[in-house]
Amino acid sequence: VRERQYHWATSLLRCRWLVADVILCFRYAMHEHIGHCKKRNWQLEMAHYSVLVFIGLSLFHITPRLSNFKIMVTEDQLRKALIKYVPAQAVTTCVEWIKRYRISVRIKHTRMSKNGDYRPPFNGSNHTITINHDLNPFAFLITFTHEVAHLTCFIKHGTRVLPHGKEWKDEFRNLLIPFIQENIFPDEVREALINYIKNPAASSCSYVILMKSLKLFDNRESGWTHVEDIPLNAKFEIKSGQQFIRGALRRKNYNCTDAKTGLLYFVPPHLEAKLLD
Repeated sequence: VRERQYHWATSLLRCRWLVADVILCFRYAMHEHIGHCKKRNWQLEMAHYSVLVFIGLSLFHITPRLSNFKIMVTEDQLRKALIKYVPAQAVTTCVEWIKRYRISVRIKHTRMSKNGDYRPPFNGSNHTITINHDLNPFAFLITFTHEVAHLTCFIKHGTRVLPHGKEWKDEFRNLLIPFIQENIFPDEVREALINYIKNPAASSCSYVILMKSLKLFDNRESGWTHVEDIPLNAKFEIKSGQQFIRGALRRKNYNCTDAKTGLLYFVPPHLEAKLLD
């Protein structure tokens, strides 16, 4: 009897996993295929303002491969989420972009090598844009516009053009100019942007004047400065906890020696750092 009860419980558990699988597959199919009912179309359109939600194994006790799915996000919820990261005057335009191109926006931890990136659709996925969480609203908006320009360039030209070639520069310029005309940016940033968009580079950080004007609006913690402000041969620490000894400037970056390993690193001047005694 106990053996039968065990097999019955095991079968029921497997059945529950199967039901969960069917439910999630059905939800995904509804999100991807638009129907003919206007109300349903509106609901599904809301679903395309999607964010990825990662749920633990507590839901249906399902396997990890089923724990990643899309949920409906209303336009108001999307606006409330964006207002934390971009200036209020730019929220409407950003929402329109996310709606029109069905963008999945992911907020990432700090990355030293980049502020954001764009990934084209693959195997049924949406356009994906990732942006660092610690950017101030003006830097976040510029980075988001930068990545949306990659998206529109991909739609028009595919992979036939250079990532930061003439086509991308034209797209970026056309997307950014309305923000400049609406006076969303402070005067310091606005003047730097006007010069920057004449020939935008792969990274806004490469244009020192723009980078410095954006840094004025960072919520910097007490005691933190930038690598370029650290004295020569002084020891400093970066956000990751790694410690360096600042060397001389080599073209655009500083030669810095790891205090523990003695390895040489090329550290960008705008990287946040704390001077150590």
